[in-house]
Order: sequence, then C-alpha cells, then structure tokens
Amino acid sequence: MVGQLVSVSISGRQVARFLRQLIELRGKPKKVICDNGTEFTSKGMLFWSKETGIELGFIKPGKPTQNAFVESLNGKFRNECLNIDVQPQRSKNGLAS
Repeated sequence: MVGQLVSVSISGRQVARFLRQLIELRGKPKKVICDNGTEFTSKGMLFWSKETGIELGFIKPGKPTQNAFVESLNGKFRNECLNIDVQPQRSKNGLAS
C-alpha cells in the first residue's frame, strides 16, 4: 500500500497535503487517478495539480469498476476495521462493566 488517509470527512486541502508527503517519500507520479468525490474535484486538488504538474484523471461517474483495486481495498478496510461491533465486557454476574 502506498498510503492511506482516514477521516470522517476529508477536504481537498487535506488530500493535497497528504499527496505532498507521499511524493517526498515515493517520488512524483505523472498522473493520479481518482473517483469523482468532492475531495478530488475541489479547488484544493486543482491548485495542487497545477502547482505540482501532476495530471488528475477521473474515472467515469458511476463506474467504480474502473478503480476496482481501490474499491476492493476500501470495502475490506471498512468491513474489517471500521464496522467493528464493539461489545461491552460482561462481568461474572452478567452485567456490563
């Protein structure tokens, strides 16, 4: 995995900052393929693209299979890490502690 930015709500500025950090570690790509989420179509990402000279490419709306690897990873991460049902610990008398 190259990197992962996890939050409840992510802005284009946050994504741009994260991508700058990745570029420092991994080098500069020619192009970044994104879905059409607001964090990728924002002015922050447009400015980042112009500033870095990295082209932004977008999958067709409603075609997540064009980004199948990422969609699969997101689904697995969501199921295995984010959708965990935390059960309270029960004492010997059966009451939640």
